[in-house]
Amino acid sequence: MRSLSFLLAVVGLATPSLVWAHAGALPQTIDLVERGGDGPSIGLETTFGLLLAEDGDSFRWVCHETIIRDLTTVLPNYHQNQDGVLLASTRLLSESLLDARESVYRSVDGCNWVAPLGLTDALVADLAFDPANGDRAVATLGALGDEVVNGIRISNDGGLSWSPASVEVENRLFRDLVFASGGQGVVWTTANWFNPLSAHVLKSEDSGATWSSMDLDFPVDDSVQVLVDVRAVSYDGSTAWLVVNAPSSNHLLRLDDFGGAVEQVLMLEDTMDDMAIDPSGAVWLATRDSGLYRSSDGLEFVAVDGAPHSLGIAADHRGLFAAVDINQHPFALSLSSDDGATFAPLFEFGELLGPLECSADSDSAQHCDPVWDVLAKQLGGGDDDDSSGGGDDDTFGEDDPSGDDGDLSDSDDAGVGGDASNSDCHCTVSSTTVQDWCPALLLLTGLMMARRRRWRSTKVRVSSTTGMLPGSSPVTMRAPVQLQSAGGSTPAGSEARAKR
Repeated sequence: MRSLSFLLAVVGLATPSLVWAHAGALPQTIDLVERGGDGPSIGLETTFGLLLAEDGDSFRWVCHETIIRDLTTVLPNYHQNQDGVLLASTRLLSESLLDARESVYRSVDGCNWVAPLGLTDALVADLAFDPANGDRAVATLGALGDEVVNGIRISNDGGLSWSPASVEVENRLFRDLVFASGGQGVVWTTANWFNPLSAHVLKSEDSGATWSSMDLDFPVDDSVQVLVDVRAVSYDGSTAWLVVNAPSSNHLLRLDDFGGAVEQVLMLEDTMDDMAIDPSGAVWLATRDSGLYRSSDGLEFVAVDGAPHSLGIAADHRGLFAAVDINQHPFALSLSSDDGATFAPLFEFGELLGPLECSADSDSAQHCDPVWDVLAKQLGGGDDDDSSGGGDDDTFGEDDPSGDDGDLSDSDDAGVGGDASNSDCHCTVSSTTVQDWCPALLLLTGLMMARRRRWRSTKVRVSSTTGMLPGSSPVTMRAPVQLQSAGGSTPAGSEARAKR
């Protein structure tokens, strides 16, 4: 962190006329922010802040500096409920934040941010709102330390205050969590530990109040794997898809019966970044380098030809939304309403309207408004006269009579940042081109995104005591056990399992 901050300071001193968006990061998408309910609202996480479109079309900016200090490389992770309440998780405790003892911040409007009650000194790994009840939220804790007690916290007031759930244990690092979208209060998460090596899958059927837990044994190349995350959950919460992050491969597992066997449905020598399930039940998978995959049954996955390179995905009744890599495409957000046959560009960074409209004394007005003009010029890059023939209204995947063949891998489809592999890279802010700094800024942006996406991915290998090779037989999970509450009592229904 210190070395990166020093690099940023050097960049700032060497180019005093430039104001870099969020600590020198080149503009890039990261992920999508889904809002509960059936409204048109959609959010887009980027390297320079959160972009919100209440009407699903016109985006406004929430800068990271409302909750972090200048010249830091923290990329917050955002969540929003159906009432518009926002939670931002930094996944670290640091002096670089608004408060060094807080890793989560809350806002009712995106203009002002405060730390909620009940999470002070807690390192939150992930959090999520209940899609059926915006007052309910769940957070997992993942701090390292000999005397650290991690667990799960719940909120019943939209993230304003938090209290312990029935999981307060030593020697576990809790990880990502996912709610079922059907509104039954089903939520899944995972946890791991390194001495001894272990991986655990947990499930709650009451919006996180009580949990059942089981162990997962999945060796790869005779090595125990502990980096396991839940990536998607079926509409009714009965099925979960887990990603095992092995050192040189990712493995997608399907679990239909909590406490039973899991089935490996896909293995890639690539990173499985994100998953989504659309209303038809189709399962989507976005990967780092292999493109987008779709499965109609959650078992057989097929590559989606012609799909844009997607860094994050989300699905609702409108179709599949994709946060698009602007180094490869001229747009940041796209939508497919025909099962991946075509993807329509929805938004380019240059169309950003500006910061949220907030009062003059708000956090946004004080931190975001002063740098908006410079950021706007950076995002605009240069006027798009549409001379390439692609046009802003092209639908990718269809024949384009204007001459653009719709192949999103073409170099002439590079987006606002240009092709990162192009030797003629130009990083433009205002009217100043700084070619000499472009490689350093690209590297810095990559480091920031890597920390944001893979912050927990420490590779650990030991010999497996089972001797099993991947794919040799179904992976079995030990019988589920109900975790004790913080007070030591055992909740009723300890043997209950989710119905398929």
